[in-house]
Amino acid sequence: IREPEIKKIISEELISILRLDIGSEKEFKQAETVDFDFASNSISINGKSAFSESGMIFLYNSFKLALLLASLKKEYVRIPRFMILDGIENGGMEDSRSKNFQKIIHDKLLNSNVEFQIIFATKSIEPSLDNCDYIIGDTFSENKKSLNV
Repeated sequence: IREPEIKKIISEELISILRLDIGSEKEFKQAETVDFDFASNSISINGKSAFSESGMIFLYNSFKLALLLASLKKEYVRIPRFMILDGIENGGMEDSRSKNFQKIIHDKLLNSNVEFQIIFATKSIEPSLDNCDYIIGDTFSENKKSLNV
């Protein structure tokens, strides 16, 4: 009985995230239907499952965010309320698209009453998130490496 409810929540969350994308995938902006299958590791939007490389990165990270959002809405969802998204700029994603995705993450999680933690690695942080409320630790650069060897 719970599976259809959870699939619906995940689909609705994913559609709402995809519609906020600033990339070139028209299917994201016009998302109406989502089909996903964990066994075959597949996701399709409006019946389409092949997108640009950066579009696929955006889609998979958006799907993970949708899973987290579902777990915050339904206590019985057994997905940890902890997520790490590493390399959100992979696949040649432009800085503006990455920063938009960071803002989407922030906005979607801002009013949650359920405790969670999300960590994402990025080479370029969205300016409104570049403060001590969200950043932990040092920012690294060419002259300041992550490993102080």
